Amino acid sequence: MKKMRLLTKLMICMVLMLSFAGHSFAQEQTAEENEQQRDEIIFEFSDSAEASWANQAIGFMKYKQILSGYEDGSFRPNKPVSRIEAVVTAVRLMGLEEQAKAKTEGGKLLFADAQKIDKQYKWARGYIIVALEKGLFDTSESKLDPEKPASRVWVSSLLVKALGLQEEALALMSVEPDFKDVKAIPAGSIGYVNVAVKQGIISGYPDETFKPQRSVTRAELASLLERTGENLQEQDGSVTVTGKVVSVEADSTNNKLIKMVVKSFNGDTLTYTIAADFPVAFHDRFITAAGILAGDNVVLMSKNGVIWKASIISKEYADEAAAGINELEIKLVNDRKTGIELEYKSNKGKVKAEIEMWSNGKKEKLKGAAAVEELKTFLKEANLTPQLSKEEIQAQILQALGVKDGSYERLEAEVKFSNGSKVKIDSKHKQESNKEEAKYGIKEFELELKLKDGLKIKAEYSFDDGKSKSLIERGSEKLSAEAAEKSFAKLFEQAAWTDGMSKADALQAVLKHFEVQEADLTEVELEIKFSSGKKIELEYEKEHEDRVNSKDKVDKQK
Repeated sequence: MKKMRLLTKLMICMVLMLSFAGHSFAQEQTAEENEQQRDEIIFEFSDSAEASWANQAIGFMKYKQILSGYEDGSFRPNKPVSRIEAVVTAVRLMGLEEQAKAKTEGGKLLFADAQKIDKQYKWARGYIIVALEKGLFDTSESKLDPEKPASRVWVSSLLVKALGLQEEALALMSVEPDFKDVKAIPAGSIGYVNVAVKQGIISGYPDETFKPQRSVTRAELASLLERTGENLQEQDGSVTVTGKVVSVEADSTNNKLIKMVVKSFNGDTLTYTIAADFPVAFHDRFITAAGILAGDNVVLMSKNGVIWKASIISKEYADEAAAGINELEIKLVNDRKTGIELEYKSNKGKVKAEIEMWSNGKKEKLKGAAAVEELKTFLKEANLTPQLSKEEIQAQILQALGVKDGSYERLEAEVKFSNGSKVKIDSKHKQESNKEEAKYGIKEFELELKLKDGLKIKAEYSFDDGKSKSLIERGSEKLSAEAAEKSFAKLFEQAAWTDGMSKADALQAVLKHFEVQEADLTEVELEIKFSSGKKIELEYEKEHEDRVNSKDKVDKQK
């Protein structure tokens, strides 16, 4: 395969959007590994085979006491989840169950169906009150409809709110999700769907639809809750480490604990103490932590060195080019018409990756194995490691993209390494055409002068997207664009135009340039917006009785 140069392709032929969710680096373990005897933990239900794909998520949610089965020993994985069930599990996931139980008898529900809730779901009143207090409901919902099946779009909104990402959702309300049935998604839920997809909580179907009104099953809810829980833990300071187990031994001070040494795929050696009976995901089942063996590849999620989730993954994963990176997000804006976004996430050996490019408003898609190979090529070329400084990581990302430093408008990047460390980059650069703004530091300039003899002078200047516009009118005379440009250049060069200059100095500089005596003025309107965000506003009016009414101020632009 030819060496990849993403930005070059963008300029030449414009390729867009890698989406190969579900491609897995993890292959089936060898027969020898399958035959190894490991102490198994049984989280299964009598009907586990009906949704075996969700067994790990269901088991983990049972272990965390977020979800439970029925008295007959079944889980009923394909049964639709009701709204009341979704709310209760979301509150549990947020760690607020004790708070909810304390409010079961108190508080008043103002839903239109509150009487029904009090009669049939009294046990859930506290959960509903906590959910209301935490803003988990849509402000337009007048009824809870507790028995109504919870739809995919409704649960997506609920879980995004549980993560406290309402502001991010509101900011993405005008961004159209990449689903064929996007028109079926309620307009007020668009932002929440965007965030839910971005956070990896939910995804679309193979036919590229979202099916917003489809009911969520109990098995699906377990998976959605598991992913949301990982996001909540990360918000709380949790990190994810991937690597190979070097040694496992019993703790010398407590035989119920084991000490585990792990070498991350970045080469760091880390030591953990974990309960011997702690559940560890292994294929579609669970084993005890005591069953972990030296040589196992593991994914450990921990906070302050305490493991709260662990999985064993295939050895083949360690041989992949990107094994040292858990997540990578890059957004590079070359200008308003061209740019690239790349997102890579690895979860227990399964990879979800997307590359989006845009040029002149046009978009196309590249999918499949060929796209994955290109992404691997990029990761090999970038060769990012946690030992690099932020500046070195930025330089290597740009080099892999084929972009020269300083030739772009903005670069945003976040890299999460397999040793748990992460790096964030937010770099802004002026284009070559932006030298004028850097030189003068002025984005907008508007002036209107009226003189006693009736003469009117109007001058306007703006700088945007690397281009300036100039207009100067003096009475009936209008300067050409070139002449106006030169006049403004002379104006800006004659005085020290800074966002800290006084209004009096600004006025004097203007009068000097346009050769106007202050005594001849009847009205002045001046507004200057600087690149820093600050601005100067000046209004001056001199009436017949020489009464002056002026209003001026300097505001800091928000």
